[in-house]
Amino acid sequence: MTLLPINLPKDLEILVSKGQKVISGQIIAQIKSVSQDNAIRLSDFGISQKEFKSSLKKNLGDKVVEGDIVAIKKKLFGGEKILSSVNGTISKIDEETCTIYLKSEKKVEGEKVISPVEGIIDICNNEQIVIKTAKNAVVAKDAFGKDAIGNLLLIKNASSLSEEVSGKIIAVNLIDRVFLYKALSLGAIGIIATDLDDLDFIEVENTNIDGAVILIDSKEFTKLEKENGNKILVDVKGKAILFL
Repeated sequence: MTLLPINLPKDLEILVSKGQKVISGQIIAQIKSVSQDNAIRLSDFGISQKEFKSSLKKNLGDKVVEGDIVAIKKKLFGGEKILSSVNGTISKIDEETCTIYLKSEKKVEGEKVISPVEGIIDICNNEQIVIKTAKNAVVAKDAFGKDAIGNLLLIKNASSLSEEVSGKIIAVNLIDRVFLYKALSLGAIGIIATDLDDLDFIEVENTNIDGAVILIDSKEFTKLEKENGNKILVDVKGKAILFL
């Protein structure tokens, strides 16, 4: 069994717990929902303080869905319906200002952490989720780009790049700027290295690269030798290499 640690960015809502089984592709953490207050000022509809209480159709604590009637402005014939524009809960009723407050949960679209493997949650806290998996894996120091799945090709001589790298994930100890962009231009879908020579990772991150770039420890690099030619997965978000 392999313990695969996944470091978490700050302010994420963890969706799993210790001992829970997870599958590959499952969302295990994501950006939290954000609560927000929505004010409905009945005075904007011509309702006075004297009319406020009798106009209300909802009470404190009531759940409201978009389109629900929260109040009615009574008229000589019928009345004007005042509708909620959000889903939420009546959190406050202010008679002095003739205002109803609704608290709603807004889902923020953004970062999600995906489990790269099937396994069992071994450690789960605000900083890290560790998955115990039957898959062999290598944890990365850093990663950038998009996930890649393909056959691994070890390259001992960085100057011998050819069209052989097309569609493959290549591994070489040290890469420089020329090697990086030449390999990608030849069709490599991923590059694994232990170090960058004449560029730093921030520079790589700020470049529009169509592939995966991942840095691993030199001790971990030796594990790749027996996997040469086999299919692997480079999981950029999980910062891991999985042997399939």
